Amino acid sequence: MTKEMTYDIADIGLADKGRFRMQWAAKEMPVLDLIEERFKKEQPFKGIRMAAA
Repeated sequence: MTKEMTYDIADIGLADKGRFRMQWAAKEMPVLDLIEERFKKEQPFKGIRMAAA
């Protein structure tokens, strides 16, 4: 069973720019990968709904 999620996208034309920024961050800030791996194992936010902008 899959939950259906809805999104409010103000300007889909900015998707490529956002994708570029995500790729840049992954390349220039490798510590983010370390944090991601740690959090996958530890799951410190399990059960918490979180959003960021």
